[in-house]
Amino acid sequence: MLLLCYNLLEAIASTFTGKEVCFVIRDPFLEDMESDVFPPSDKEIHGTKYTSLTLLHKQGKVEGPSEQEMNALAGLIVDLHPDIKPETLTKIKKKIKSNKGLYQFFLDYGVYSDFFIPWLLQIPTAMSLEVAFGYGYDISGKWRKIPKDDAFYWWVIREGMFIYLRERAVNTARLIQDKDNVLILGAGYLPELRYVDYEPTTKNLQTIVAVDSNADIPKSKLFEKVSSIEDIYLDYRTGNLMEILQKSRDGLFDAIVMNGVMSYCYDHMLDIIWMAIDKLKPSGVFMFDLQLKEWNIVRDALVFDWKTNPPMKLIDDVKKTIEIVLMRCRNLPVQVSHSIDSNHQSVTFKIIRFK
Repeated sequence: MLLLCYNLLEAIASTFTGKEVCFVIRDPFLEDMESDVFPPSDKEIHGTKYTSLTLLHKQGKVEGPSEQEMNALAGLIVDLHPDIKPETLTKIKKKIKSNKGLYQFFLDYGVYSDFFIPWLLQIPTAMSLEVAFGYGYDISGKWRKIPKDDAFYWWVIREGMFIYLRERAVNTARLIQDKDNVLILGAGYLPELRYVDYEPTTKNLQTIVAVDSNADIPKSKLFEKVSSIEDIYLDYRTGNLMEILQKSRDGLFDAIVMNGVMSYCYDHMLDIIWMAIDKLKPSGVFMFDLQLKEWNIVRDALVFDWKTNPPMKLIDDVKKTIEIVLMRCRNLPVQVSHSIDSNHQSVTFKIIRFK
């Protein structure tokens, strides 16, 4: 139904303009998400099964894979992926040996995908988030679109966090589309500009200041598509997010976005909110999200070893967190709203400055 509505809007626009119009920002996987070909994700089957095995193994209550099981799995990996490098296989065997849940996941899904092993070794970098949009490195090191017949494609469509990453990209693109001056903190590879049919609707040249701590990101070939977007001036900077926010001399912004980062800066959240509001123009908006303690994220942390420094703060009391943010904004000239995504992965806040 959603896909039908989007297509109808595009058709109407084409009728009036006499040309094909691509102005509807949307999830590129809407059609497959509405298809019965890809069954929905199940907490017990796709979460608890692997999380429990990992925990029991770490607690010494179940044994890890035996040497015979390890050799059999390694042989299967080589048979199915003859291009795998010996050093890559060594890294994978080390991970599997110490994690019974991961071993079982490999048997069920991972071994049958050309993309799962490279993705696993990229965790927790920004590159590991790219698979949410259907692209990744295959076992031979080639960057390409994940085909529908690959075992990992189902995870692209149905994994709750991947669905949320696409929802977040869509919401971000819609938020900034008509804003002249935008600041994106923890920008990563800017999926909101690359995957959801983004085009600015500003009358002036749109300026986007993007900030990330990883200096290699703006050198990536993935940015070729961003540079091809007309009417955007992109200024990508490397540095500490808080320092850049605090010391920025770019003037005030129409929108400040902080996607997927506040959970790592939770101890400084109240200070960041204050600084961000101070950098907004009247009617400007600050949007940020906090990840919730849901089974998808817990499984990713335990089974796939999704660990970061500093560690991610997962929210288990949403009501209390909302109250904390509201209290911080009390008596300030702002309006605060919040929303939770369709798969209950994160709570997103929007703070609009009045004056």
